Amino acid sequence: MTTQIIFVRHGQTEWNYLSRYQGHTDVVLSEEGIKQAHALRERFKQAKLEAIYSSDLQRAIKTAEIINKEHQLPLQILPELREIYFGEWEGLTHRQIEEQYADLLHQWWTTPHLVQIPGGESLDNVQKRSMRALNKILAQYQSGQIMIVAHGVIIATMICGLLDIPQSRMVEYKQDNTAVTMVTVSPQKATLDYYNDLTHLKPLEKLG
Repeated sequence: MTTQIIFVRHGQTEWNYLSRYQGHTDVVLSEEGIKQAHALRERFKQAKLEAIYSSDLQRAIKTAEIINKEHQLPLQILPELREIYFGEWEGLTHRQIEEQYADLLHQWWTTPHLVQIPGGESLDNVQKRSMRALNKILAQYQSGQIMIVAHGVIIATMICGLLDIPQSRMVEYKQDNTAVTMVTVSPQKATLDYYNDLTHLKPLEKLG
């Protein structure tokens, strides 16, 4: 028996567009993000999903709600799937962080597992809570397709946890807005089927 975990990052927000770090800040989807979420809805309308889980932040919930219109499943919201808390970095743009925390930002992109963002959450804590939630889900659903709508860092930590990849490589598993990644989990192993897939956005590119 196998379970397919479909990880989906939320749609674009205005802060994503501005390269502003969000973390726990509850920023809503932009108009573009809503369009992206509808593209996901179209992509998965024929999928036979057993369950849909979401972070408790609005950008993830709205993305999940739009996808779920085709399925009408109970939307299961888990605070453990919330994005990393960026502490003093929240609300700052990437450029501002480069100016104010250059060395620490470099470490974040090279050795993220060793970084303590000022006032923020460690990557180790993020992975512990994300994997705690994921293991509960896998214990409940031992077959079928499960969708998890969450955030870039949190999804990367779950991918690393499932595939037994060191936290230091988390940055290799960057997720774009509405990117889709699928991992098949069996009692023996977990397999990465595809990663950061954005093919559902091709029609939007043509319109743009």
